Amino acid sequence: MPEIARQAGVSPVTVYNHFGNKEALIKEIFKVFLDNLLDSYRKIIEAKMPFEEKL
Repeated sequence: MPEIARQAGVSPVTVYNHFGNKEALIKEIFKVFLDNLLDSYRKIIEAKMPFEEKL
């Protein structure tokens, strides 16, 4: 956590106050990653292109 805080330019206390613990931080990172991935897939599905290109 100290290294994460250092790279974010905040104190470790700030990171703990915002996320609570390491597990909550990891869950949030994973959630953001999955949300971005889902958005990418939605764009592909909605694109006007042949099915083969979507694959």
